[in-house]
Amino acid sequence: MFCTLFFVPSLPQMTTLSILIPTYNSDCVQLVSALSAQVQAIEGLDCEIVVSDDGSTRTDIMEHNRQVSTMPMVRYVEQSKNLGRAAHRNLLAGMAKHPWLLFIDSHMAVRDDSFVRRYVEQIEARAGEEFVCYGGYETVPPPEGRQSLRYIYEKKYTDGHTASVRQQHEHQEFHTCNFLVPRSVMLRYPFDERLRGYGYEDVLWGKVLSEAAVPVCHIDNALFFDRFESNESYMLKTEEALRSLHDMSGQMRGYSRLLALSDKLRRWHLSGAVRLWHRLTCGMERRHLCGQRPTLLVFNLYRLGYLLRIQHQP
Repeated sequence: MFCTLFFVPSLPQMTTLSILIPTYNSDCVQLVSALSAQVQAIEGLDCEIVVSDDGSTRTDIMEHNRQVSTMPMVRYVEQSKNLGRAAHRNLLAGMAKHPWLLFIDSHMAVRDDSFVRRYVEQIEARAGEEFVCYGGYETVPPPEGRQSLRYIYEKKYTDGHTASVRQQHEHQEFHTCNFLVPRSVMLRYPFDERLRGYGYEDVLWGKVLSEAAVPVCHIDNALFFDRFESNESYMLKTEEALRSLHDMSGQMRGYSRLLALSDKLRRWHLSGAVRLWHRLTCGMERRHLCGQRPTLLVFNLYRLGYLLRIQHQP
């Protein structure tokens, strides 16, 4: 009796990815269009793009963004109320249907045709591993003649921050604007939903990843930051972020240079003098920062004084 064996070659495993874009009062049509084109061009990729509006108040922007629902591989949803940055990302992770998630902030821009492909290569090269991958971002100057405080601050931070530099402090240098993560990690370690306002949810999550021994891999795969709010709007965001930092200070120590400096000033009995300086000069500093030629030195002095003031309040 003879038995014939047939050997069928195994097919390569398909890579699956959910691209998740939380948006709030931000035009994301161009971003989604670029991503949709890229994922269609990658052979063997099963991908969805989920755009979720977090209760925007700008009806004109919402109406404009709804057109992304007609794009290939795109699912568009609107939340009935504002959830906040942390809770909204957790919700998107729960909605995703694939085991790998790529989070992208809606105000970013794609200027590299290989952007998605580089993340797919990370998934394929490290199959079976649990890791977070952060691609970074770069700033694009605003129109000539406009002095943007946000641009000046972001430019100072991003200059020279290549992947190799960021990797030296892998968890502290993580940001939420452009990162790849297994869905299992997001569900096991969700963002802290006590942080409803602007700022520091990424810093706190980096600490959570560090304590859980989840590695953060840094690569040079930048998105571009080219839309900046007014100086007044950015000052309001900055103050909101400082209140968030104060509220979560117990969890944030060791991950915030500003918090570490305020602690040192209290130990050196100098915090009172800085608070007095802030009380006397904060009006002038704020007008300068909202004006035509803001400077980082004044911005940092204002932030430190503001934090020390709210720390001192009963």
